[in-house]
Amino acid sequence: MKDKEEKSPKKSQQPMVPQFLDNACDATRVLMKRRQLYDIKEKLAKEKVMFELKCLILKEREDELTKRELEFQLKVCYIDRLHYLSSNSPILWFLKSCVDL
Repeated sequence: MKDKEEKSPKKSQQPMVPQFLDNACDATRVLMKRRQLYDIKEKLAKEKVMFELKCLILKEREDELTKRELEFQLKVCYIDRLHYLSSNSPILWFLKSCVDL
């Protein structure tokens, strides 16, 4: 039982070679590895482009949300100032009293 457990890690350490390459020469194996590396590089390049596009979209969305947040804060400050002036301003109170007369 222990012998089988010890042998299994050795199989996972060996590189996976397709069965048709068992009898191939070393040059063929090297070419096969180069092709695999080329395929992986192409896939990573496509993923990199997609990631950059997603980053641009997120950046635009972040800028839009920041702009909306600033507009909201300005509106809140304006409303707060109007409320303060309407309730606490002696000048506004005086003007209101003059209009009432």
